[in-house]
Amino acid sequence: MNNMKENRKLINEGFVFTDQVFSLEDAENSKNAFWSVINCKYDTGIEPENRFWNPGDNPKDIIKIDKPHLSSKVIFDLITNQRFGELLANITNSKKIQVWHSQGVCKPPGGGHRGNAGWHRDIQYWPFWESSGVLTA
Repeated sequence: MNNMKENRKLINEGFVFTDQVFSLEDAENSKNAFWSVINCKYDTGIEPENRFWNPGDNPKDIIKIDKPHLSSKVIFDLITNQRFGELLANITNSKKIQVWHSQGVCKPPGGGHRGNAGWHRDIQYWPFWESSGVLTA
């Protein structure tokens, strides 16, 4: 896909699939890094901003951690990857892309209502942004 087609699809349909940006190894390393943060192992020495699940809590509950990139260099490097940022900037016709927030969410299989957030949008939780300027990647 070219960037103009991707931009039109994003505008018309609200989402777009891109070519692969990260390797399977990158994905696996990031998954492992997130599980380390879930288990309170922070390679940066910094705790995430908020935790909505802790070791010992019900394993079928949704696990949500705000700003896990503060706690893991691997996650930080993933979300600040230059190639990823350039791709998003090109697709959105933006001069600059800025990471404002990161959130790690795990919805465990078999969690029933405890592990299901349903289909939803989060823009209502960020009232200080115009919806036209927010991109979830």
